[in-house]
Amino acid sequence: MNKRRIFIIAVSVLILVLISIGTVAFLTAKDSITNRFMVASYDSENPVSPDEIFSIRIYETIDSGQTESGQTYYDVKPGDIFKKDPTIQNTGLYGQWIRMIVSLTNANQWVKACDKYGIEITEIFGGYDDKVWTLSDEVSYDSQSDTLTFVFYLNNVLEAENTATLFEYIIIPTQFTSEDIYAISNFNLIISADAIQSANTGSSAKEAFELYWK
Repeated sequence: MNKRRIFIIAVSVLILVLISIGTVAFLTAKDSITNRFMVASYDSENPVSPDEIFSIRIYETIDSGQTESGQTYYDVKPGDIFKKDPTIQNTGLYGQWIRMIVSLTNANQWVKACDKYGIEITEIFGGYDDKVWTLSDEVSYDSQSDTLTFVFYLNNVLEAENTATLFEYIIIPTQFTSEDIYAISNFNLIISADAIQSANTGSSAKEAFELYWK
């Protein structure tokens, strides 16, 4: 059997957008986030599509089922809770280490508003389970795009066909005033997912990405 080692590339991203005061629009789409996977064997006599070997998918659930399309919420106000459950699915054939990257734009205004009331920004991610995910210390701020980026590592291997949900809803803090809502309006919450094969890449997702994600 003629076998060779290959690299696989996949794409998966979820975008959530608050577009203006009084209106929240959450959009979900695929974009050019690249997920690099480590090596696997390829059998030339029984070829398998690369997308069937290592691949991931991000979706959310609505009343009618699963969707990768966006939803629009009107008349946003302090204390509102919007169901939003970004879920990653291993659509490949092998176990994978997973990380999800959450980027929040208009970050300066978010930090000001949250600091005013002693709120951690990550508190807006309702239903987040730190027994399932680990928030890395790698929180970064990009002043050019005014973006905060958070990295979450899945604590266990995501086996083929299995899923993991990062959080369940978005919470607009009850302490926020209309001025705060206006200040943070037009922000994007962009959620992307990266995956690396779990076999022979380390004992945790963080270790695997530190060693092999270049």
